[in-house]
Order: sequence, then structure tokens, then C-alpha cells
Amino acid sequence: MREARDWFFAFSPDDMQDVIRAVTGPHNACFRMATSYWDMAASFVVNGAIDEQMFNTANVEHVAVFAEVEPPLPATRITSAVSIRW
Repeated sequence: MREARDWFFAFSPDDMQDVIRAVTGPHNACFRMATSYWDMAASFVVNGAIDEQMFNTANVEHVAVFAEVEPPLPATRITSAVSIRW
């Protein structure tokens, strides 16, 4: 996990293509490990297993993880919505 975190915080995606290269390249595991850990931790808060205030008092890394992936999110959401066929 430490190696994944080190790689992730050096990763600065500017667009969706940077994210795609990360998740389809040699750093796939690092990307998934860093993001899915905090996704899981946030699910505990959302579902009431951990108090939100306590979680935010004890942790700040989830904010940094979001800050890393936030720039390409709008384009990613648009592309995902367009590619979904109902």
C-alpha cells in the first residue's frame, strides 16, 4: 500500500486519457489500491458504521486522493454517460 500511495501522489492526471493510461498500464494496481481503499472507507461513513466527524478528524488522505482525480472527473462522467447503452 505504501508503494501504491507513493506512486498515486506523484500521479497528476490532467485528463481522462491520463487516468485510462494509469488503469490500463503497469500502475493499474497502484491506482486501484489507493482509490479503492478510500472508497471502501467512505462507504463505512455513508452507511453509518463510522461517524462522519470522527472519520474526518482522524483522516485527511481521502481529500488528497479526491484532489488527485478531481480534474478529469467532468470529462470522465460525460464519457461514461454517453457510452452507457440502456
